[in-house]
Parts: sequence; C-alpha cells; structure tokens
Amino acid sequence: MKKLLSLVLALMLLLGCTSLASADEEVTLEFWIASNDESWFSAYDAVTKAYMASHPNVKINLNMYAWGEYFTKLTASFVGGIGPDVFAIGFAQFYTLADKGNMLDLTPYIPADWDGYGDIPKSILDMGSLDGKLHALLVPEGRSIYYRKDIADLQGVTEADLQITNFDTLIALADKLTLKEGNDTIMAGIELSTTASSSPEQTTYITGRMEGAPNLWNADLTGNFNHAAFATALAKAKAMVDRGTMLLQTPGLSYFNTDASAMIISSQNQVEPQLAQLAELGGEVGIIPLPAGTNVLLGQWYAVNKDTKKAQYAADFLLYLNSVEGETILIDQMGQVPNRTSLGNYYCNGNEMRTIYFNSLMSDAQAYGPVANGKFLTWINDYRSACEASLAGTMGVQEALDSFMAKYAAIMSE
Repeated sequence: MKKLLSLVLALMLLLGCTSLASADEEVTLEFWIASNDESWFSAYDAVTKAYMASHPNVKINLNMYAWGEYFTKLTASFVGGIGPDVFAIGFAQFYTLADKGNMLDLTPYIPADWDGYGDIPKSILDMGSLDGKLHALLVPEGRSIYYRKDIADLQGVTEADLQITNFDTLIALADKLTLKEGNDTIMAGIELSTTASSSPEQTTYITGRMEGAPNLWNADLTGNFNHAAFATALAKAKAMVDRGTMLLQTPGLSYFNTDASAMIISSQNQVEPQLAQLAELGGEVGIIPLPAGTNVLLGQWYAVNKDTKKAQYAADFLLYLNSVEGETILIDQMGQVPNRTSLGNYYCNGNEMRTIYFNSLMSDAQAYGPVANGKFLTWINDYRSACEASLAGTMGVQEALDSFMAKYAAIMSE
C-alpha cells in the first residue's frame, strides 16, 4: 500500500496535481501562526477546519504564539528537527529563513495551471521567490496616507492640497493640517515612524522614493542607504520635527488615534481598528494613495518546512490558505487583505478606504530590494538606529547614513 501511494504521489507531482482528497493515508500536519490578537486563532481555525472537512484524511494541529517568542521558538524547532510542517513568518524573518534554507521550494508541488499565477500579482509572487522558484506566499500589506477630515475642514484644506505627488506636497499638507497656539504645536500635521522600535525604515523608504531614491539595495546586495535622495528625505523630515509639523514618536504609542496628530502613513488593517476611537473624537478619516512608485510591499509570509516528511500535503494546504475559498474565509473572519486581485471587490465591498488602499497595494507596491537579503535581521536594527538618530538630531543625517553604510558593507562581506 505504501509503495502504491508513493507511486501515486510521484505521478501527481509529474502531472502537477495537488488534490489529495482521495488519498487513503492518514496525515497530521503541524501549522504554526504568530499573533498577539486572539481573533487570529479563530480565523485560522475556521479556514483550517474548512480544509479538513474536504480532506478527511488530513488532521491539522493549529498553534498560535505571541510575536515576542515566535521566531525564537520557530528557529529552535528547525535546529531540533521538530519544526512545523506549515508556518507563518514575519516580513523580515523571510530573509533569514531564506538564507538558512529552511523553506521548501514549492514549485514542484504547484499545478502548471494553478489559478494563482494569473490572479496573484507578479510582484507578490516574486517577493516569495528565490532564484526564480516560489518558496513562500505573502499576505500583503502596503501603506497609504490617512488624515483627519474634520481637521482638514477646519484648516481649509482643498482638493488640490490632497493631491500628493511628491514629498514636498505631503509636507505642505502636513504644514496646513498642523494646529498651533502661538509657537506651541497643539496637533502635529503628520505622524511618521521615527523611533528604532517603530520601523522607521518604512517611511524613510517611502519618503526617499518620493525624492527619487532607488531601492534600498541592488541585485548584487550593494546598498543605497546613503543615497542623496534618502538623505534629503530625512533632512526634510527632521526640519518638520524642528518646526512642530511632525512629532517624534513614543515607542508603542500612535498619535493618530488621539488629538495629537492629524495624518499618518499606515496600513488599512492598522487604521481600521482605530476608526471607532477616532469617531469619538469627531474625526472622520480620509485616505490618499501614495504617489506612483513609492508604496512599499510588506506583510506576513506562509511557507512549508523544507524537512517536512509530508511535503505534498503541506504544500496543498498552503495553496488552500491562498485559494479563493481560503482567503474568502479569512476576509469574513478577520478582514484579512487578500493577495488575489479577483477578491478585490469582495474585500472592499464598496468601502472607499479599502478600495483606494487595495488598488494601490496590488498595482504599485514594491519590495525594498530586487532580491532577498539574507542578512536583513543582522543589519536592520543598525539602520533603524541611524534613521532615529537623524530625526532626533543626535547625529547629522549624512553622517548617520554613511556610518551605517560602513557597517552594512562589513556585515555583507562576512
């Protein structure tokens, strides 16, 4: 029986077939996710149960861990040879696991006629590919500009003011949204990520791109972190801090859902939970798409353990998570942004904010670099500290970026 099943599975691979509903073998898969939100477990429990209902021979054990402990636990499980069959990873963690070779090449397990090839944007598929072979699928996240409509009305903001085409037009809008009493700022025009713990590389990348900057790194992994356009963007942001248009952040605190900031660059899934609180402040929220070519593609990954003994089953479940059926369940359960363009209308459901966010994400967002940077987690904290030092004024902008570039070059040469 086992020999027969092996022959069947081999034939299925050759034919590019991933349906295992008729298999006799009883299979148990370990599936790990990470979140600090209990609603995530309920959502993924629902999609897991839906898969098992149509695959009665497959049992999936779902485990969720807090982000603070997850990656340590995950990497330890790989070292010990007891890692999960299917697992989630944070955006930056993909690069480390790619470098260590922990993720299964999914290409042999994907049917040639898989509908994801035509439905999921190439930019998202490319993000999860190593040497042209798909190793992970991304639940995408991008950025848009969100602003308080009540403050815009109060300050006489026009439709022309809301047309953001570069960093200077964003700065001008922030200046106009800023509320002051004399020289004291009552409400800053914008909140940007400024502290090392709040991932300032995201807004540094976005505003740098608005100034014409290239990717953070090139195909050969040489860095562009101290490019003149990134330095210009940081210098302009520092000037905003100095005149009270932008507030330096307190780690773990968002000013946008209080009366301290009128605008933010953020994601839809981060802003939506704040809408009720903002409504209590009288603040209806508007959205502005980022200028073309400046949105950043982020998110959370799902991958299969390279050492799993149940690769075909694990890959089949991973594809189900990213199928129209699987993603529809996750939209219903938790409002998850789909990676499929065909689900855009279902996700947006006539909601203007979701529509603008989703269209920009799927058509324009791009990665920090053209290839995976395996040492991302080794150098990212130093880069974040350089951005923070620039904005706080503890180092000059060019000095901070040049100092980081020297560290980056040394790390990449090891």
